[in-house]
Amino acid sequence: AETILVVEDDVLVRRYACGELRALGYQVLDADSGAAGLALVERHPEIALLFTDVVMPGGLSGRELADAALRLRPSLK
Repeated sequence: AETILVVEDDVLVRRYACGELRALGYQVLDADSGAAGLALVERHPEIALLFTDVVMPGGLSGRELADAALRLRPSLK
C-alpha cells in the first residue's frame, strides 16, 4: 500500500503507468510537470517513490525534480 508519485507529461504514458501501478496494489498520485510533481512531494509525506520522465517541458526536468525532491525528503526512493 505504498504511495508512488508518477510525473509524466504525456497523458497516455501517464495513464498507462498509473493504471499498471494501481493494478499492482500501489496508491498512486500523478502530475503532468516537474513543478506539479514537486508541489505534490511537498504536500504528501506518504510518497515513498518518485517515478518520473526525464525530459519534460516547463523548466523542470525529471533530474531536477528528483534532486529537489531529495532535498525535501532525503529518504525518497
